Amino acid sequence: MRLRSCTRAHLTVELKAGCAYPDEIVHGLLNLGAQPQSVDEQSDVYYRAPTGQLKLRPGEIEHTLIHYNGPDEQAPKESQLNMVAVGSERALDDVLDATVDRDVVVTQHRHILWRDNVKFHVDAIAALGSFLEIEAIYYDGGRSRDTSYAAGFASGQLELGLGALAGEVADGRPERVG
Repeated sequence: MRLRSCTRAHLTVELKAGCAYPDEIVHGLLNLGAQPQSVDEQSDVYYRAPTGQLKLRPGEIEHTLIHYNGPDEQAPKESQLNMVAVGSERALDDVLDATVDRDVVVTQHRHILWRDNVKFHVDAIAALGSFLEIEAIYYDGGRSRDTSYAAGFASGQLELGLGALAGEVADGRPERVG
């Protein structure tokens, strides 16, 4: 499965956790059948939006503008997502900077893996450390839990078989750095 370009909303359920051993997490996910998509260098730009979160991701692989509408909490969380693929030109950055205040820029080295409709990110974020993000994506807008793997994650019970390699659950918005 690959990231789909879309201009319509879809449902995601995600969980983020700190991880002390990111290489072991990637290896463990591969052993559990996750398929690698890529490794990307990303500098996500978060903007102060009137509702939800607005993020511009001008990565090497993913060039997207994303609006999340869901809770900002430390638990598996459900969000409605609007996402559109954008070009790599600076024009969109300039328009957003002229109309919306920047909140924070997060630079990360990201391993992207997939299993069924579940996307895994193993991130190294400058000044913050390493994180595992697990995101179940439902493009049809509903929870079509067609596999026990996705259903297990969506209910917060995904067993990675990796022991204590992932730590505390993190909220969805990175802290300001510097």
